[in-house]
Amino acid sequence: MTTPKPALKYARHIALLAVLAIALVAASPLFTPRLPHGADTLTHFYKLVQLDDLVRQGILYSRWFPHKASGFGAPLFQYYAPLAYYVAQVFRLVGWETVTSLRLAFGLTLVGAGLGMYLWVRDVLDEGSAVVAATAYVCGPYMLFNAFFRGGFTEQFALMLMPWVLWTFRRLALTGQIGYLAAGAVSYAAVVLSHSLTALLFSPVLLAYTVVLAVGCRGPDAGTGGAKRLMTQWAAIALGLGLSAFFWLPAIVERNAIRTELVSVNPSLDYHYNFIPLKALLSRPLTGGIGPAVSMVAATLAVIGMVA
Repeated sequence: MTTPKPALKYARHIALLAVLAIALVAASPLFTPRLPHGADTLTHFYKLVQLDDLVRQGILYSRWFPHKASGFGAPLFQYYAPLAYYVAQVFRLVGWETVTSLRLAFGLTLVGAGLGMYLWVRDVLDEGSAVVAATAYVCGPYMLFNAFFRGGFTEQFALMLMPWVLWTFRRLALTGQIGYLAAGAVSYAAVVLSHSLTALLFSPVLLAYTVVLAVGCRGPDAGTGGAKRLMTQWAAIALGLGLSAFFWLPAIVERNAIRTELVSVNPSLDYHYNFIPLKALLSRPLTGGIGPAVSMVAATLAVIGMVA
C-alpha cells in the first residue's frame, strides 16, 4: 500500500486555509475601528442598538421596536427579517461593543460565504475548482459592493447562506441522511429569516436544483429512482418554511397594513431604471481612449433588460 504524497494528503487543509485567507483579505476594510461608509450601514447600527436594549431588558424577540420612527415606534420585525441582527447581537452579549459587533458580523458573511461556496463546489468538482469558486464569490463585485458601499447587512447574510443550502441539499440527495435533512431545513429557514426578497428569488432556484439533484445524483437509493430523493428534499424545504413561519406568516396575513406598492414607485428600486438605454449601448466612446463606451457588465445587463 503506497503512502499518499504529502501535498495530496494535506490538500484539503491547504485549500481551506487559502479560502480563509482570501476571505480575510476581502474583509480587510473591516479591520479599522470605524464602520464602512455604506449607504445603509448606519441604519443597521441603530437597529442593533435597539435590539440590544430590548434583549438586555429580557425581551428576547419583539416585533415592535419602540424607539423607531423618532420614538413613535415601528413594527420592524413584523416585516423585516431578524436573523442577521441576532447574530450580531451574539457578539454584543460576549462583550464587544456595537460598532465592533456589526463589523464582526459583516466579516462573518464574507468568511462564511467563502467556506460555503468552497464546500459546495468541492462536492461537485475538486479542491482547486472550489478555491477558485470561493474566491470569485467572495471577491465578486456585488458581494464587496453590498458589504462596503451599499451596506446591505441582511442581504449579505442571505448571500452567505445560499451556498450552504445548496451544499446541504446535495449531501441530502447523495446520502439521504436525516442529519442533512435537518441541516437543509435549518439553512433554508435561515435564508428566509435573513432577507425576504433574496429568499423569494432563491426559492425557485432551489426548487429547480432539487429536480436536478433528483435526476443527476446517484446515492444509496439510486435503484428506486429520483422520486424518493425529490420528496426528501421537498420535505426539507417544507420543514424550513415551517421553522420560519413565525416570521413570514404574520407578515403575509397583515400585509394590508403596510403600503408594499411603494417599493415599485421608487425609481431606484425599479429594475427598469437600472439598465442603460439601447442608444448608449451602441454609441461610440466619448473620448479618444481605447476603452469601450460601456463595460461588459453593463452591456450584458442591458441585453438582459431588453430581452426581459
